[in-house]
Amino acid sequence: MIVEGNTLELLCDGRIIFSSRAHWLHPLLELETFLGTWNGDRSSLQLHDTKSGRAGAALVILLGIRNVEIGLVSRYALDLYEDYGIRVRAGRIIDRIDCMTEKLITPDMSPVEIRRLVLSRISN
Repeated sequence: MIVEGNTLELLCDGRIIFSSRAHWLHPLLELETFLGTWNGDRSSLQLHDTKSGRAGAALVILLGIRNVEIGLVSRYALDLYEDYGIRVRAGRIIDRIDCMTEKLITPDMSPVEIRRLVLSRISN
């Protein structure tokens, strides 16, 4: 799935066009910056991530990526992906990621609200 050492990869037509070795939600925020300069068709993109909780799902939704493959994903994230019609292939599914961010997110929070929470946690 993912090249050794990478934590996240974005593929376009099967070719890696972006990768990150960062941790937590930083790879998705780096990807957001990359996609701000990329002019391709987002419908052909596929995201490969090592782990995703609900915050990661929210960021992916806001990026407009419709296909994801995840090594470890929480059911809490899968619910959000499903709500937005994102196609997910998962290796291992657990109830929740053991992470403070996942604990702070409530079921009624929108992806935009979740992104705000993530950015506020980074700035503190």
